[in-house]
Amino acid sequence: MSLTNSRLQKLERINEKKLISNFDDFEKALLVDLYRIIRRMESSSDKYFVEKEDDITTEIIGRLFEAGWTNTEEQTKVGGGSVDLYIEYNGFKWICEAKRNYGNLNLFEGLLQLTTRYAKNQEKVGFFIYHQKNALLSSITSFHDFLTSKKWGNKKGYEEFLDDIEACFSQVIIPKEFSYDKSHYTIEVKKLCGSPLKIRVFWADFSFNPLDKSGRESKSIQIKNARLNLMTAFFEYEKNPSSGTEQFVPLLQKYFRFEEESNS
Repeated sequence: MSLTNSRLQKLERINEKKLISNFDDFEKALLVDLYRIIRRMESSSDKYFVEKEDDITTEIIGRLFEAGWTNTEEQTKVGGGSVDLYIEYNGFKWICEAKRNYGNLNLFEGLLQLTTRYAKNQEKVGFFIYHQKNALLSSITSFHDFLTSKKWGNKKGYEEFLDDIEACFSQVIIPKEFSYDKSHYTIEVKKLCGSPLKIRVFWADFSFNPLDKSGRESKSIQIKNARLNLMTAFFEYEKNPSSGTEQFVPLLQKYFRFEEESNS
């Protein structure tokens, strides 16, 4: 059986991994594969724009395994908790936390998990952000502003822990120029012990809201987007109950109207 170009490229990448002899080479090869996997999954956003966080992570792990990262696990016990993604190769280890983008507070919780629980023995870790709604670039800007302007400081629930949070996020270093779709980018914070931590951030753009006629009139797409908007509002409310419940009424009306129309 003749080998296609894609199969040959896959074999070459697997063989290249055999030459890895230090952590930097290990991480570099891993990040290249992760970038390729996430970009390919983005091209099938219609499959992932309402998927659960764990299901998306499981898909990434399966694709990593096919790329030669055979010691890859999810929900692995690390540092007093279960980290979403754990990869080991030739003794080198890399961990990654993943979050659906329900809002800045939800993403911040992921960073807190990395900096205060999981990254005990790591200097470089990963953070996947699964973006499933519109306006990706404004979400990135908003999250960066949330970190650098320390907007977590006036959020309910953090009052007793502000000194420790300040120790980790007092000077968040974010690159001034980046392009999320070219590669990952790195933000720098500190662990509770005071040592620096580099976090490789991947935004996966799984938003799917087609405006062409067939897309606009698709009942299944309308139902899924209505469900996504409802879930997003619920989790934002869960983090900040002061936002009130009035927002749920129009979202529920839209969801059930679309569902009823699809069944008629």
